[in-house]
Amino acid sequence: WICRHTSPIRVDRWFRRLQLVSAGLYSLGHGGNDAQKTIGLIWMLLIAAGMVGVGDKAPPTWVSFASYGAIGRGTMFGGWRIVQTMGQRITKLKPVGGFCAETGGAITLFLATALGVPVSTTH
Repeated sequence: WICRHTSPIRVDRWFRRLQLVSAGLYSLGHGGNDAQKTIGLIWMLLIAAGMVGVGDKAPPTWVSFASYGAIGRGTMFGGWRIVQTMGQRITKLKPVGGFCAETGGAITLFLATALGVPVSTTH
């Protein structure tokens, strides 16, 4: 409705730029939710192995950074194939649709993370 008097080429150009922001927010939400699960798993393994005290209130800093790094590298090296499959092979997405999907996903991930609810970000 807002863009009804604007040419489709101009609308696509604007939403391509906005997709950079929405993709960044989606990635941040994805990392915030998935990294917590990875950190928790590694922390529990360290406790079970006796390498970390049971009474510790937070995981070691290196566990957090290792988890963030692993997720970041996995997304960097394998993420493009997933994006290409989802955005071009399964369905043809235009910039407007991609922006809406990423923004909706980012909002959902931020809410789930804020509430402490682990969700699967692969769907």
